[in-house]
Amino acid sequence: MQEWQMNTKENMGGYKPTHQQGLLLRAALLQGENALAAWEEWRAAVDIQRLDAGSYRLLPLLYRNLSLHGVNDPLMAKFKGVYRNTWCKNQLSFKKVSAVMRAFHEAGIQTMLLKGAALSLNYYRDYGLRPMSDFDLIVPTADALPAMKLLRELGWETSVERPERYIDLTHAAGGFSDEYGTKMDLHWHVLHQCLQENADEDFWKGAISVKIDDLSTHVLNPTDQLFHVCVHGWHGDVFPTIRWVADAMTVINSSPDAIDWHRLVAQAEKRQLVLRLKDTLPILRDLLDAPVPLSIIQDIEKLPIAAIERLEYKSSPGRLIRGFGSLPMIYTSYVRRSMNDGSFNLLGLARHLQYYLGLEHLWQLPLDVIKRGIRRIWIDLLGGKSAPIPTKRAFRQEREASKTSV
Repeated sequence: MQEWQMNTKENMGGYKPTHQQGLLLRAALLQGENALAAWEEWRAAVDIQRLDAGSYRLLPLLYRNLSLHGVNDPLMAKFKGVYRNTWCKNQLSFKKVSAVMRAFHEAGIQTMLLKGAALSLNYYRDYGLRPMSDFDLIVPTADALPAMKLLRELGWETSVERPERYIDLTHAAGGFSDEYGTKMDLHWHVLHQCLQENADEDFWKGAISVKIDDLSTHVLNPTDQLFHVCVHGWHGDVFPTIRWVADAMTVINSSPDAIDWHRLVAQAEKRQLVLRLKDTLPILRDLLDAPVPLSIIQDIEKLPIAAIERLEYKSSPGRLIRGFGSLPMIYTSYVRRSMNDGSFNLLGLARHLQYYLGLEHLWQLPLDVIKRGIRRIWIDLLGGKSAPIPTKRAFRQEREASKTSV
């Protein structure tokens, strides 16, 4: 059995496609008989009314590819509706956020698009193909505070109380939204694993210029974009993150000669994110025949794996260390933040936990950790009912819900 087929239904938050998800990806991304054969097999096996969230996000891409292949099926009308809905939503989002970027530029704040926004604009090149739940925009770290202030002046608010307190603890302030519910995450670091002062220097230097209408901004260059997609997709979430496969292939297919494979490996080694590429690149090569040089995969296999990466691997979604829940994942993120400047201390770790658990006050931390420990023991060790993998956003949503519950 190929590696890409080994994700099970019980691990639906993982980054490896299941067999059915692999068929969908092949149908949406390959050409000719290979795409059509995958479509026929997926069509016969799947219940479209019970499609998982990760697969649903791929329907616009499936619609485009099947249309190009002249497929005539009753489901095409549904796929077309998903495509059109995605196109409309993304058009509105780009219009609203371009106004934010214009205000930033007028204030002397440099911007760069990340994730879905960058991919839609520079790689998919079609607003209907890549659904986005929010908009990700990054500014230099030194401009994070002015950017937050300006966002509020423009009418964007966040449910996070005083996010400026956490600039040194994390890479972004999530959950900004305008009066119409458009959501945006403001970043000041590209990766949550790399929070050093100069962590993004090479990303900014290598960035390329793009335009939204008459507004100029930046996106990561193709090599760094591919690296970001693989690193971010590897982490997983409470629902399947298989979209990273489509994103990665779209970057490769749109810029095959622009991928500097040696820079890709160097980025992983420099940032101690080797396991991400070690796991993801073979999936692209085996599942979709991506032109990933075998020599590059062999080079990655030879690289040493840092201890922090091994712990992250064990504590990532789908592999949580039994009895400890998400705490090892939070711990490793703090270790990464402090490992280069030697700032590791218990108070810093406590503040880090406070932020990721969504607590208002530091004194709430001991009781909250105990409560979560009891719940985790009930789930993992005593066979209690399972729950979704907790994430930073889920912690905050749970806290907000508890405030409004009757």
